[in-house]
Amino acid sequence: MMAVFMLTTSLACLHSAQVDRHFSPIICSQEPQVGIHGVRELAGLPLRKGIKLALTNGDGVLDHRVSFSNLVYRDRGSGWHIVGTISDLSGKVRIKSAADAIQFVRIRTSPTTMRLWQDGYKQELICENSISSDLLLGVTIKEQGSGIQFPGIVRTPKLCAITRTYPRTSKTAKGFEVTRLILEAQRPGDMTLFEETEAVGLAGEYRLVRKVRIQSGPLATLHVWLYTLH
Repeated sequence: MMAVFMLTTSLACLHSAQVDRHFSPIICSQEPQVGIHGVRELAGLPLRKGIKLALTNGDGVLDHRVSFSNLVYRDRGSGWHIVGTISDLSGKVRIKSAADAIQFVRIRTSPTTMRLWQDGYKQELICENSISSDLLLGVTIKEQGSGIQFPGIVRTPKLCAITRTYPRTSKTAKGFEVTRLILEAQRPGDMTLFEETEAVGLAGEYRLVRKVRIQSGPLATLHVWLYTLH
């Protein structure tokens, strides 16, 4: 069973960070107290020993009717830090396999975390029957809020057959490259589909290698709808 913690005074730091999340990560020095509300630890990630990655609401009250508002990490006995971009996790993970590399880049595009980043909205295109605990980073749909909607789910056999050929991985001298189908938007309602290749180093170093807009084939006319998780 994954741990669920309660932050007390330390969440004041996270709450103040909502004013402007473009500054450096906020360091909160207070230790969380064990309880049932506040911080939801993520699971199944290739984190370095001593690192914890979690979700929290800005006010520290975990309410199942609302979405989480922050992705945060801590290193052993240190305070919690807000994660603004995936590059903030460099040095916090150990990538030993292609599966680790896939799970690492999915931190950026999972339905669980996709709304929490400073650098835009991205979601991996997946088939409806591919939604799994691993994809959701161990957080149940119920915990994420009632009636949460997101694009990027395909249902037809033809489109599902295409999405199942991804992700594609290859080993490199410095780690792995992962190629996926990614829906991207800088603002809600303006979604564009790309094939993106991301380089992942063994310690979580991240670089976008290629980004090609899908302009032909069955996915070029993909109708993006809002899919409600239940």
